[in-house]
Amino acid sequence: MKRGDWLCPKCNFLNFSRNKKCRECNEDGPQNASGNNVEMKKGDWNCPQCNFMNFWRNIRCLKCKTEGPKRVGTNDVEMKKGDWSCPQCEFMNFASNTKCFHCREQRPKRQGEWECPSCDFFNYAGNVVCWKCNGERPKDAEAKYQEQIMEETVSLLDYK
Repeated sequence: MKRGDWLCPKCNFLNFSRNKKCRECNEDGPQNASGNNVEMKKGDWNCPQCNFMNFWRNIRCLKCKTEGPKRVGTNDVEMKKGDWSCPQCEFMNFASNTKCFHCREQRPKRQGEWECPSCDFFNYAGNVVCWKCNGERPKDAEAKYQEQIMEETVSLLDYK
C-alpha cells in the first residue's frame, strides 16, 4: 500500500489513492475531515464526548473510552453463499478468505469441507475433486458430506 491508498470499508478491496469510489463495489471513498489534513474514511467517527477522531474498527473512543456508534450486526447484512463471520472479532469475510481479513483468525471449517491432500487448497463440501489440482476428495470428507446431505434431507422432510 502506498500513502493515500485505502481499503473499502464495505468490501475490503484495496483502492489507489486517486479512486474517489471503490473500484469493486462503487462505495464512496475517504473524505478529508475538516481541513486538518486528517483523512476520515467511511465508518471513522468523532467521539461525542471529547471529539477525538477514531477509526472505524474502534468500538470505544481511544482517548476517553466513551462507547462508539452502534454498528450494523453481521446478521443484518446479506451475506453471499460461503461468506463467514469470524468467531474471534465478528468481521464478515468473503468465502475465499481462509483467515479473517481483520484479525487473521483461522476460518472455522464446516461439516464436509476439506483441504486437498495434494495441494492444501480449501474445498467446499460439494466439491468431488479439488478445484485447484483435480485431486480426489479424502474418504473421510466424502463420508462427512454424505452425512450432511442426509441431515439436510431429514430436516427438510421434518419441515413439511
